[in-house]
Amino acid sequence: MSEIKKPKPTIENLKVYESMMKEFTECTSNDECFVLSLGNKALDYQDQFDWFCTVYEENSAVGVKDALGNVVIPAIYEDILNLPVYEYIEEIPFIAQKDGLLGLVRVQGGVAREITGFEYDDVYAVEFTHYTAVRKAGSDKWGLVDFEGNSVIPAEMDSICSSSVNGHIYVSKDGKEGVYDYVLDAFAYPEYDSIDGMGEGKDLTFVKNGVEGHVDVNGKFYDLETLNRFYEGEMYDADGNLIFEGDGEPELIYDHLD
Repeated sequence: MSEIKKPKPTIENLKVYESMMKEFTECTSNDECFVLSLGNKALDYQDQFDWFCTVYEENSAVGVKDALGNVVIPAIYEDILNLPVYEYIEEIPFIAQKDGLLGLVRVQGGVAREITGFEYDDVYAVEFTHYTAVRKAGSDKWGLVDFEGNSVIPAEMDSICSSSVNGHIYVSKDGKEGVYDYVLDAFAYPEYDSIDGMGEGKDLTFVKNGVEGHVDVNGKFYDLETLNRFYEGEMYDADGNLIFEGDGEPELIYDHLD
């Protein structure tokens, strides 16, 4: 049996849904079941309609219309690869194709803006984050850009994980592991044998050439022996260098348990 096609919403449907959500979010009742019922009622109403954007064609090119039929991206591209729902139009970049290559287009304030060049052979969003993995044309290496189009990991990686774990995106290069901590905006370049400690809510443990240690937000590795000496009151490492420059111990990359 084919799935029943849902109708596109009208502006009146949108207003009803927004009114129901306002009632839910602003409810001051102490009855949790009642409050939850308001939220479920709004979601049930929302679920009656197809809120996804649609591709439209004009002059042999394509653009995007929102669920209400408004043009959000003009028809100047060869293809549009992802179509978010109405409420995420201005949060998630569109992946578009021009001259045979891919780039990112962001809609903000109702205006479509190309936030990267059209220079990629492959692009995919990293789930549950505001980051997109990109691979330039003619290359087998990956980089990471944020939803503003800024590069946060250089296009030197062999792989970038397509989903995140507790605030981290794992990457690999030449058989080594690394991680981007997007909560702290910190990058541990892939030069480690392994990275342990995920799911423990503690500092991540990095293993480099068989030696365990931690990495700070500037990407510097400290072996456990050196760290323990510092915590016991010593200020210098075995070579006579300051263990930590500046004021006290650095911030270490850690597991961001929800």
